[in-house]
Amino acid sequence: TFGGTARLYAWSRTGATRYQFEFTLPAEGNFTRVVTTTSQYVVLNWAQDPLQNGVTYNVRVRISRDQGQTWCAYGDVCLVTINNGSGLVEQDGANAAVSMTATPTLMAWPNPNRGDQLNINLTHVSADVKTVGIELYDLYGKQVAVRMIAVQDGVLNTTLDLDGGLSSGVYLMRVVAGTFTTSERIVIQR
Repeated sequence: TFGGTARLYAWSRTGATRYQFEFTLPAEGNFTRVVTTTSQYVVLNWAQDPLQNGVTYNVRVRISRDQGQTWCAYGDVCLVTINNGSGLVEQDGANAAVSMTATPTLMAWPNPNRGDQLNINLTHVSADVKTVGIELYDLYGKQVAVRMIAVQDGVLNTTLDLDGGLSSGVYLMRVVAGTFTTSERIVIQR
């Protein structure tokens, strides 16, 4: 979540005196937010250029061992989705009730995968969502596949043909259904 005390952690590195977290949105132009800390985490609560609910950011971290005079290279890209939830608390006299909309649920199988076909099931999709975007990224953050697939009655149930074009390794699948965004690690083993 963003705006409270939630933290995003990086691996601790011996001798590091500064950590620099870079948040970007490559698909939306030039959004970049860099936060420098003296610890291995950043608290997600700044006021300038705040992170938006339902948006997935590319995040990289680099360290300095000399108080920020020089920096090591950035590490690999991680995808971080801000999810501030959609719960509403309603007060009715002395009774309090919590109203929550069903959260979409994603399943992808087989995983590990041989790189030919990936079955995808997404349930509880909002009624106003007509298509779902599916993106695959390699560990360097390069997009290797993208598909737009129609939703029927709040459910996406499809088989993604990977054409055997992906090398063995770990990939990140990003699924976007309206304001809902989630990601799943997909392993290709040949």
